[in-house]
Amino acid sequence: MTVPTSERLDLHIHTRCSDGQLDPTEVLEKARGRLGVISICDHDTISAYRDLPPSTEPWVLPGIEISACHQDHDLHLLAYFPLGFGPGLETWVAELEEQRREGIRLGVSRLREAGVPLRWDRLEEEVRGGVPCRSHVARALVSIGFARAPGGLYQRFLGRDRFPRPEARARDVIDRVHREKGIIFWAHPGKKAVDAIGEDLVAAGIDGVERWSRSLDPGRKQRLGEFQETHGITACGGSDLHHESRSLSLGSYWVAADKVDARLLPGKVRARGL
Repeated sequence: MTVPTSERLDLHIHTRCSDGQLDPTEVLEKARGRLGVISICDHDTISAYRDLPPSTEPWVLPGIEISACHQDHDLHLLAYFPLGFGPGLETWVAELEEQRREGIRLGVSRLREAGVPLRWDRLEEEVRGGVPCRSHVARALVSIGFARAPGGLYQRFLGRDRFPRPEARARDVIDRVHREKGIIFWAHPGKKAVDAIGEDLVAAGIDGVERWSRSLDPGRKQRLGEFQETHGITACGGSDLHHESRSLSLGSYWVAADKVDARLLPGKVRARGL
């Protein structure tokens, strides 16, 4: 059965405001006519939404991907706000942005102490006014000739021994998102993490998991489905697109509306009983 464009969703897209490469307006333009609902979920920032024009085609669901920790696990949490961002949320996100900047600044300082010749102003050129991520550091190191490709840099130079773990605790993030009238999901969790801390997150009030993602292999999809059904939680899904390539363009990966939490859908889709 052909799924109408209006019922095709991508609820996990990144822009240059964090570690993506598309401008927010480019995302909107490329999605038009290919997707019915999109959500830009940049890391610890909602700055992509500040200059984004209103849109009904596609409908834009306000969202963010928040870095958090639980026990010895780093995790990403996708938070969506169907009613929009309130002033309390904006104040909190500004704090998250600053924590991320300070963490990256500390990591770059530690790299320099270890003899890596990366200046902060060079990193800012890579960030282009967005919120810095370790991927920006990796690309900057490639651009100054320190490495040929970014892939091998993470384990050797960009680990948690230099770049600190997220300060936000998962339980606190879940509570805060709910206070701000948001809905929160665990992004692309691995099977081992689900087994280790999944029940803790359910007890903390997590609404669901990102069950549908292009990066999930069949085994992970099956485990997430079992986890979702066992605990009576819901699901979201998206491409986790950071940049376009020959194998992936915006809109080439989508999730059908009937696969996700109905609260994430615009009224005109929800009214059809999906």
